[in-house]
Amino acid sequence: MLMTSILFVGIVELAGAQKGQNGTGIPGCFVTDTVYHAVVNLKGNVLEVAYGSLPLVAVHFTPLADSDDVADFAEKWRHETKSSWQTATTTHVWAGRPQISDTVIRIVSEVASVDPVRIQRLLPERFDVELTGGFRLRVMTPAGNSAPEDFNEKWHTWKSRWLPFSRVTILEVLVSPEDAQTLYYGLEPGTPVVVSAPARAAGK
Repeated sequence: MLMTSILFVGIVELAGAQKGQNGTGIPGCFVTDTVYHAVVNLKGNVLEVAYGSLPLVAVHFTPLADSDDVADFAEKWRHETKSSWQTATTTHVWAGRPQISDTVIRIVSEVASVDPVRIQRLLPERFDVELTGGFRLRVMTPAGNSAPEDFNEKWHTWKSRWLPFSRVTILEVLVSPEDAQTLYYGLEPGTPVVVSAPARAAGK
């Protein structure tokens, strides 16, 4: 899993270096043809990371909300997102653990003369990806879903739901530990994010 993670991070860094290049484009949503981006498919419950039309990874998720809440998120996205996408800005990790033991990190860093920080990879279990436009993607593993919240996380969530100047719309999803790691490193700041969802039926 370590080599897979390192390989994916390398692809992310390579694609990220090419962000903003021109391409053929799709009217209203050119990012899906031209740059590194993510698509949250709420119909199939899949989050896809791609560079232009080249798919890099697809992560299946389970929404941690009922269908009405998911539909509300999609409806607000359609209403607020005039350009069809928002941009990832920051990531807050609330629960996680190191992937490699301190002993192994120390040995490898001494032998290879590499900064330990460059070797260690976090295994995130619950984290938020903040998006422009007043949206947030909260990603959790089964362990992260049951982990206790500290004061900072409780305050962060409370003000996001109740304070008018800080209010955001949150989509919570459950993924496997491996997929959480993929999304943590894949949804880097600056990544355009598109939400794909069926239109809400009339009268609902």
